[in-house]
Amino acid sequence: SQLKCADGRYVNTGVPPRRPAEFGLVHDWLEAEGLLDEFVEAPLLLAGAALESFSLAEAMVDEEKQAIFGAGRDAFVFGLVVIILLARPQGLIPTRAFKERV
Repeated sequence: SQLKCADGRYVNTGVPPRRPAEFGLVHDWLEAEGLLDEFVEAPLLLAGAALESFSLAEAMVDEEKQAIFGAGRDAFVFGLVVIILLARPQGLIPTRAFKERV
């Protein structure tokens, strides 16, 4: 899956959940990492986990399934950003302001 960045380029975000069980696993992962309350789309992950089936074809025409699919993709991006910031609180690109504080 790809997301368009502010500069107009695209970034690969990995393979988002595509089966109901996978939406549940992503929800459980966020909960285990203590990030569930911070991820506002968490209820959509539960909605995806409760589905009998899920297909990308359905997500193309069903707004609710589009939102569920988007939440699965966004959860990976959200988790990745949090992990990066935990490992490198100054961010990926050091700024002059950060250097001056050090």
